Amino acid sequence: MARSRATIVGDRRVQTLLMQMADRARGVEAHAWASVGDVIAAAMTKQFDTEGSFLNGRQWAPLSPRYLGWKVARGLDPRRLHATGDMRASLTGRPMAIEEYSDHRGRFGTNDEKAGFHQSGTSQMPARVIINVTEDLADDVNSALARYIFDERL
Repeated sequence: MARSRATIVGDRRVQTLLMQMADRARGVEAHAWASVGDVIAAAMTKQFDTEGSFLNGRQWAPLSPRYLGWKVARGLDPRRLHATGDMRASLTGRPMAIEEYSDHRGRFGTNDEKAGFHQSGTSQMPARVIINVTEDLADDVNSALARYIFDERL
């Protein structure tokens, strides 16, 4: 990891604020990572609401008529990736099913075993990309972290 060094000369208040920013940049606290989780959960909510088009630019591949009929006959939600709502809840709820933080890293995701099959597709099913880190999403995550580093407000 690269180290940086700064010498700050000048107004005591400015010097204090810059040192506080440097301290926050060295170790992001849990509440800052939780703010990032809020950003990701909001994006995942839009992703499920639009059946994939929010982060992918187009909706997920349609369900086969046979599978759609099977879902309807069992009273399941007919929308793509919404059968029981469990996968959606694991990515849109707070905290998410997987949410782990350290000073330098946040990890967010689902523990739903079906998600990987949908994300990548299989020989029997087209990929329905759930998590796609777009430039806009990355900017929103970076903005949440920057708010914490620069003025400790989330």
